[in-house]
Amino acid sequence: MKKLSKGIYLVIDPAMEADQILSQLTQIKEEEIAALQIWDNPKIKTWDKALLQAIIDLFSSTKTPVLINNQWELCQEMNFDGIHFDMLPENISRVEQNLDRLLLKGLTLENDLSYVKNAEHLGFDYFSFCSLFPSSTVDNCEIVRWKSIEKCRSLTQLPIYLAGGINLEKIELLKSLPFDGIAMVSSIMNAKNPQKILRKYNNLLKEIEQ
Repeated sequence: MKKLSKGIYLVIDPAMEADQILSQLTQIKEEEIAALQIWDNPKIKTWDKALLQAIIDLFSSTKTPVLINNQWELCQEMNFDGIHFDMLPENISRVEQNLDRLLLKGLTLENDLSYVKNAEHLGFDYFSFCSLFPSSTVDNCEIVRWKSIEKCRSLTQLPIYLAGGINLEKIELLKSLPFDGIAMVSSIMNAKNPQKILRKYNNLLKEIEQ
């Protein structure tokens, strides 16, 4: 099973043109990427399984795990490395019984930390806080209080990723927070030179970690 690492947790919007997605990902597949998640965009009514498989194949020889958002059933027919849940599923035991392999599991948190200990007990691998700042791509998340992130770190040593409205100018503001990486969507996937932008983010994260 692939492992999570520190750095950029890249989120893919499958509503983008498939050719554009694959073109951008091809340029950065050898870069340092903590994980890659395919977002469960509510605008998507039918999954383009050819695109999903192409993304899985593209990263199969890399260290980067590829996760699907919420749609765990797709893991029964496709070789995803993990699942990211927006909410803690009530039937997580049944979900795992239906899968024939160990998968990474992540959970979105806001300010309610009552799920942290239970999720850790259930074998979750990481948490992602949403949303740090207002953002057009995460309009269904509440704004996270920074004290919630600090409190979460006191409850668990699992990796913590931060998401929502983070850009190059705001990374310095995160310096005092305990976290392992940041989730990005449009900043990288819409960039003319995604490799250059990804490296900038990774370098900034390493600087504030020192």
